Amino acid sequence: MQVRAKNSAGTGAWSDSGSGTAGVAVPAAPATPTVSTVSGTRNLRVAWVAPDNGGSTITDYDLRYYEGAADPEDEADWVTENESSGLPDTFTDFTATTHDITGLKAGTAYRVQVRAANAAGEGPWSASRAATTNTASGTNNAPFVATLRTGGGTLTCIPLSGTEPVWDTVAAPSGAVVNASPILDNGGSRCGPRPHRVAPMLFDRNGDALTVTAEIRDLPDNVVVGDNIPSVSVTGGQDLVGFEAWAAFGQTNVEVHVTATDPHGASGTGRVIFQVGPAASDTNGAPRFSGTAADRQFAPNEAITPFTLPAATGGDLGSFPRYLYAVHGLPAGLEFDPVTRRVSGTPTARGPFTVAYTAEDADAVRTDADTARQTFEIRVGSGPKIHRVRIVSHPTYDSDCDTPSGCDGVADTYGKGDKILIDVEFGSEAPTKNAAGNAVHGRDVPVVLDGNVRMRLDLGDDDNDLTNSRRVLSYPELLHGGETLRFAYEVVPHDRDTTDGVWVQTGSGDRILLLVGAATLKHAVTGERVGVTMPGLRTAGNPGHKVDGSKVTADIGPRPVSATVNGKTLEVTFNKALAT
Repeated sequence: MQVRAKNSAGTGAWSDSGSGTAGVAVPAAPATPTVSTVSGTRNLRVAWVAPDNGGSTITDYDLRYYEGAADPEDEADWVTENESSGLPDTFTDFTATTHDITGLKAGTAYRVQVRAANAAGEGPWSASRAATTNTASGTNNAPFVATLRTGGGTLTCIPLSGTEPVWDTVAAPSGAVVNASPILDNGGSRCGPRPHRVAPMLFDRNGDALTVTAEIRDLPDNVVVGDNIPSVSVTGGQDLVGFEAWAAFGQTNVEVHVTATDPHGASGTGRVIFQVGPAASDTNGAPRFSGTAADRQFAPNEAITPFTLPAATGGDLGSFPRYLYAVHGLPAGLEFDPVTRRVSGTPTARGPFTVAYTAEDADAVRTDADTARQTFEIRVGSGPKIHRVRIVSHPTYDSDCDTPSGCDGVADTYGKGDKILIDVEFGSEAPTKNAAGNAVHGRDVPVVLDGNVRMRLDLGDDDNDLTNSRRVLSYPELLHGGETLRFAYEVVPHDRDTTDGVWVQTGSGDRILLLVGAATLKHAVTGERVGVTMPGLRTAGNPGHKVDGSKVTADIGPRPVSATVNGKTLEVTFNKALAT
């Protein structure tokens, strides 16, 4: 890229060229796909147009479907690639823009969605498209889940009772490849006139060639399945459903739904329960995190830059491939991926949110002591903050009276017993702008203080050591309907700051208020945590607020000691008579 300038005299020369790389975003959501039936089968053909690729080549498409006339309320109810052999392989990049979903039910309504992925990650899902599979022929016999009927010296196949009945239960040690078989009555040898010891899982009285698919509809969170699992092999001399999985915490049952569909679209479904054995035993104690999750702040209703939480280490995984991560307390609109440990989304709720982050290993011990745990805060919106810090008291002694030039009539020094009052006022998170264009926060935020908060007053000669002139002010008074914290300090005889006057010390990060122990300072209405910092506060004394504790009542002019209001009249009482 190059740039040049132009004025009334003409156009200047081009600058030297510079280069840069445009950022890459995830692909946009594809347009709503088209979904159509495929004649004579129970498949649905899905086609779509490639979306905007976000600046990087699309490397994969994902499809998912749901059995129903409307989208499911729960995202987990969608059937995804790792749950159905009728979808593209999860572990193989799929870049075509059409696919036949197989293994569906005949005469059944489905919803279908598609999304794209590139080097930046997976984009959003498309809107869903509705379609209904073909109905079975009226004279056709649908396949059924078979069992054997004994009698007359022969064994014949009859339907197993129940809806999607359980046909078999198979032990599946973690990481072991196991199978359920036989699946079909290949060659009519199993349900024919000769006795046999086992019926095939699925049988068709018409003798039609059957298409078999298998899917996991509800995979437990503590189970990880192998690549392309469940698998189906009903040709080439094989007749089985293959399975491989690992379970954390202990033996866990996984149901695999196996469906046979005839050429007319009629289908039957049965279940095989695989009992997945535990992957690890408790030998190494608890896992721990490799780092600490940082607190974060985001603007409301704006997509965040995704971030990844720290990984776990240690503990007992055995043959289980990963730790089991979870978060609780995320703001609405954000979501967590327990496989990638990534938080993403668009927060829609304002306020501070304390997020609990945990990691469990794979052994059977599920106590707090055997779980890695930490918390961090996500703040959505800037929250209420300190708007102004000011000294609101007035000195009582004119220090110029001690100079050869004499009194100038302006009191600039606090004497013994005088109180120095400092107000901290709070403003809203939505600022307005003043005439200079600077953000101004109105004094309109009421706060609630639970516990004690401190402020550091600098009272003494200035030097590089702030501790020797520090006075710690505690237990402020809450005024103006909770919009102001008022700190007070009473001058004692040894106090001296006669050169530059007092000022408020700030801590690291421009911190002005220091909450003590478990104390909290929150917005009285929303409960948001109130900011305790303020940049730009003066770092030198105020010459109009000097201190000399040696000045006593005899040296100081009349001092108000009380005040009362009677209607529109304010009556003030002083400690000595006023000059008239």
